[in-house]
Amino acid sequence: MSPFEYLNSEFLYWPIIGEDFDFWPVTDDESRPYELWSHAERLLDHSSRREYRADAIANLKRAVYLRISKLNVLYRFKQVPRLNPTQHTMEIMAEVGLIRPVLLRNIVDLRNQIEHEDRIPPDENRCKEWLEFVWYFLRSTDNLLSGGCKALEFRHNDDQVPYWLVFSNGPGMYSSPLFHGWVSPEMLSEKPQKDWLNVEIAKVELEEELHLGSGMPGSKSRVFIEGKVIGPRNVLVDLARKYFHARHKWNTYRPSPT
Repeated sequence: MSPFEYLNSEFLYWPIIGEDFDFWPVTDDESRPYELWSHAERLLDHSSRREYRADAIANLKRAVYLRISKLNVLYRFKQVPRLNPTQHTMEIMAEVGLIRPVLLRNIVDLRNQIEHEDRIPPDENRCKEWLEFVWYFLRSTDNLLSGGCKALEFRHNDDQVPYWLVFSNGPGMYSSPLFHGWVSPEMLSEKPQKDWLNVEIAKVELEEELHLGSGMPGSKSRVFIEGKVIGPRNVLVDLARKYFHARHKWNTYRPSPT
């Protein structure tokens, strides 16, 4: 085991590429949120009646809930280190940059008030605004259903010397991501450093040592490392945020089932 326990987090600002992209099959439950949305739209054709508007809001809330539940199954958000044991899935999704949670929470609260407190549902125009909001939410998360990247690669060239780090574990990479790659020796430390990652390094080798006896020129400016990230929480969450930001940019879009 290497004596190095800390890795400089500067790699988080290197350019990112993805590796080993998986395409996931379409499942029947993916179309269900759109079915609920369409039913809500039909209910609002009779929006002068209070009970129809209440049912429409209930269907919209259900559509949101099913989409979040599906994403939670695919991406295992519960593996993200939490601020506290009661942190809601929507709050975690917001923290990794996937959603803006205020309106989503509002529609959940609105449905609960109508259902449990017999509150009068919003008027026709407001209900149609909620209808549009849920449609945009579903459309904006459709591409996340199509697949995930098994690894996230950070690359950087410094004076023509290539450095790179690959973090694997796919969609669940934020739990305890494995990594390997070439870095500068200055990026490793045996002692804690501010904003550095706490890591468990299984292998560290100087490039010049790898080329001994091969007749190939070595480099003292790179070391190969292999291990896994232990913490801290803010860096693990930042890694997850980078994953989803890059995942969105790749945008392997699959048409929605509408």
